[in-house]
Amino acid sequence: MLPFFTVLGLVFLSTLFVLLVINTNRKKFSKYSKRHVYARQSSHSKPTPRVGGLAIATGILSGALLSGYDIFALILWTTLPSFLVGLFEDLGPDTPPTIRLSVAALSAILAILVLNTFIDRVGVQVIDTFLSITIFGVAFTIFASTGMTHAINLIDGLNGLSSAVVISIMGSFGLVAYTFGHEDLFMLNAVVCVAFIGFLLLNFPNGKIFLGDAGAYSIGHIIAWNAIILAEREPDISPWAILLILLWPVFDTLFAIIRRFSTGESISKPD
Repeated sequence: MLPFFTVLGLVFLSTLFVLLVINTNRKKFSKYSKRHVYARQSSHSKPTPRVGGLAIATGILSGALLSGYDIFALILWTTLPSFLVGLFEDLGPDTPPTIRLSVAALSAILAILVLNTFIDRVGVQVIDTFLSITIFGVAFTIFASTGMTHAINLIDGLNGLSSAVVISIMGSFGLVAYTFGHEDLFMLNAVVCVAFIGFLLLNFPNGKIFLGDAGAYSIGHIIAWNAIILAEREPDISPWAILLILLWPVFDTLFAIIRRFSTGESISKPD
């Protein structure tokens, strides 16, 4: 295992290298984004590469290989279906929302099986009684994981917003993990933060690249399972503290759903 700051330095450099390759070939990557120019969540007026997820994936994978922690490999394997369907959406034709939701649910199911855990408490006794029953706990976990997977995608349109939110969330979880002595989760959060700092250099303020569906779905899944694992390991951590850290994407998604229901719009469309 390499020293902590050496790992983070290499994560930053690997992320930045892929970003520079993408930026050098931006015309080639931008042509895949023409259909997204007028996407409602986009603040861009011309085709912009939506493959920032490739750089983020490279950085996080570098951290996984260099750090040697098993938790990296386990989470990344379960993230793969969401990453692939997102990349197909970024580079290919539009994918029906039902397929993307189904694949996100598949990633959640894989995580439940591989990590052998699910959400069994939310800090409300009546609800916790139901969640302690496996079928209800598993169903709620799939719902929560799938929701977070898509929540980050809602804010990937304004330069710097998704990056800042992810860095804030993972930085907070990293602090909690460090406080409770979970070195593997602390490293996971640190690696993600550094990868997004590298991404931020091209995403803000000029918005030369989007995170894209591959990046948004993947990091949403990682955030969800980072929270679930931390809560499962430390019963003393209040679920409400976890929710507080995740407040922005959770409430942003809820408000988007409420707005769409009130206006009669489909909840599957960009916001």
